[in-house]
Amino acid sequence: MLVDAVAVFVALLPLLFLGIGIQSLGAQNGWWAGDPNSNDGEEFFATVLGGFGLFSVTVLAAIPVSVLAGRHGFPVWRSVMVSTLGILGSCLILGVTASIF
Repeated sequence: MLVDAVAVFVALLPLLFLGIGIQSLGAQNGWWAGDPNSNDGEEFFATVLGGFGLFSVTVLAAIPVSVLAGRHGFPVWRSVMVSTLGILGSCLILGVTASIF
């Protein structure tokens, strides 16, 4: 649980980049009204950087979860999947909440 909380906290910066990238990507393609200066390249680099950062945080969080699960006799695969889904679910909730407010 502590590993998941730390991972979500660390993932805030990649989530910010991913949100900026998706917003500018949608604005550039005319899906929604967005930043009028959305053609500065952030639709590519922010989306890629945010996606890679979120992937890296999720993978790096799986390492201590698998070690701790194996050490304490819990099923490793199930523990890693529950942790990963918890992190991604928390990030989804943060993203939806940020888009509402």
